[in-house]
Amino acid sequence: MPHSEGRFAFTRPEAVRQFYVRLGREVMAERGQSLRDRTKEATRARLVAAARRAFAEEGYEDVSLARVCRLAQTNRVALAHHFPGGKEELLEAVADEALAELEDRISAADSSADGWTGVRAACDAYLDAWADPALRTLLFRTGPRALDAEFISLHQRSKEPFVTRLVREWIERGLLRPRPVVILSRLFEAMFEEAGTQIVSASDREHTRAELNRLLAEWLEGLRRKPGELPNVLATDRVVLEPWALGDIPELAELCVESGLGQVLFASQARHSEPLRRLVFESERRFAQGELGMFVARDGSGRPVGVVGLVPPRPGEAEELVVAVDRSFQGRGYGQEIAEAALREGRVRGCKQVRATTDETNAPFVHLLENLGFVRAEPSGSAFLYVRAQ
Repeated sequence: MPHSEGRFAFTRPEAVRQFYVRLGREVMAERGQSLRDRTKEATRARLVAAARRAFAEEGYEDVSLARVCRLAQTNRVALAHHFPGGKEELLEAVADEALAELEDRISAADSSADGWTGVRAACDAYLDAWADPALRTLLFRTGPRALDAEFISLHQRSKEPFVTRLVREWIERGLLRPRPVVILSRLFEAMFEEAGTQIVSASDREHTRAELNRLLAEWLEGLRRKPGELPNVLATDRVVLEPWALGDIPELAELCVESGLGQVLFASQARHSEPLRRLVFESERRFAQGELGMFVARDGSGRPVGVVGLVPPRPGEAEELVVAVDRSFQGRGYGQEIAEAALREGRVRGCKQVRATTDETNAPFVHLLENLGFVRAEPSGSAFLYVRAQ
């Protein structure tokens, strides 16, 4: 037995040996692949950095790819591998990086201070970018001129959504008045790009910047939502939301019947005006107390698109979202658009939680609630309760 134990102690089965051989090869392959990936990323980064420096200092038209390769300490083969589209593709990568840097600067300025001070700091950061020669050349001169449609596409994919997101956040935080987000975002872009152009082309840049700061401050002040300000008219990019009024009752009655909202609001599908009158008075009372009532959404021609609001909760319950869209406007995203506007305003006014009730047969409303971030709670009888934290 001792001899047997000794023999087994010094003998390794061939299968075990092969296992360790394969494992070693796999580990080395992974390490090699990781090293190659890092090398490729480093080469690409050097090419972009070299091109950015050359384009900014010498001008896009005057810089050759050979010049970029020398600055990046690499060769044309590596450049062609990373940028098969040549000089234009390289400029697109440079502009993409510069746009990201601009966004980082603005975001950092916005988060560096609280409230309205952060808004002003973000706007100043955008104008400050025009004082940076490299950014000014790449983003406001070389990029748009050399890339044309490609730069516009790049701008739409990056900068435009960024500004829209920033404006939406300011509205949700109660810093800006509730206005159409996309329209307002484009006004911001146009206003500040023109301001930057004025600064760069001015003979006295300090004076021009000071005057622009004053004018832009006045413009921003008109958009600023003052503490305690509770607007009763909201707006999205396609509709205006106004409080229910007695004059709306004929249109509201028709819409409530068509959408089934009457059954939800007052347990009836008939075109009765008295229940609607009571709801109008209750909605007016809530608005007068600084709470949210019911809105009717209208398009540019004044046609009623739908209704939305937060109905009074029962004691101990969260407020309930009510939304309905006229049949002729359904299927075009209006339900989500007007619901988001009401929920945003509710959040600004301190509404912490909103609920919604439906049944499993109302698939469009369930889909809308899920898109809005509602989560389904336990079913109650034939109905399902959805809850969203604000």
